[in-house]
Amino acid sequence: MSYFGHEFAGDFLRILYNATSMKIEFYGTLRDMTGSISIELDVVQTPTVAHLFDWIFEQYPHIRIHLLDADGHLAGQIPVFVNGRNPRLKSKDLAFVLKNNDTVSLFSPISSGKINVETAQKARSAK
Repeated sequence: MSYFGHEFAGDFLRILYNATSMKIEFYGTLRDMTGSISIELDVVQTPTVAHLFDWIFEQYPHIRIHLLDADGHLAGQIPVFVNGRNPRLKSKDLAFVLKNNDTVSLFSPISSGKINVETAQKARSAK
């Protein structure tokens, strides 16, 4: 089951499903991999960040290996922001619920000098 409608249905889906629009922004090499700077989607259910990634992988299967770790989870060095805030600070497993008109920003993997959210959370838990 898809959590997102098709762009061509636009206004019809918004009326039929009481849906609104959401935006995904791609940065760095993800722009090259997707061929897009941003995409507008009609949300027809209440998706989570994890659902959004499922949809992205359906549309762009070739970027899966660049964003997931060996266990199939979103790699820690992949910056993701919802309306400028990191959803990993609120929900460990990307179960953060997206709201109508949210903007999700995806960045290319960070290499050297990184400190990711998971590392910071483990350090806080150890204290």
